[in-house]
Amino acid sequence: MRETNVKRRTNLAGTSSRLRLTKREAEVLALVAAGYTNQQVGDNLGISRLTVSKHLQSIYVKLDVHTRTAAAARLLTGAIEDGWRPTAGGVSETRQGPGRRQEPHRGR
Repeated sequence: MRETNVKRRTNLAGTSSRLRLTKREAEVLALVAAGYTNQQVGDNLGISRLTVSKHLQSIYVKLDVHTRTAAAARLLTGAIEDGWRPTAGGVSETRQGPGRRQEPHRGR
C-alpha cells in the first residue's frame, strides 16, 4: 500500500470522527475531494476500484448525500469548521490529482 499525505493535507482526524467515517472511508473521501477518480483512489490506497465504490456507497449513506461532489463538500465544510485552513501547497496541490499539471496563478 502506498503512503498518502491525505491526513496531513486536510487534518481529517476530528472531522472524520465527527462525521462517523472509518479511517479508510476518510482516506477514500479525502482523495475523492482532491479530484481523484475511483481508479486513482484505489491505486493510491492499494485497493480495487470496486472496493472504492463500496466505500463511497457507505460514505453516501452516512453523510446522507447522493453524489461524490456532495460528499466532498460535506468533508471540506466539516474540516473548515474544525479549524482547517488552506495552505499554499495544500488545496492547490490536492486539487490537481495525480498526473495533472497546475498552471501558475496569474493575478489580475
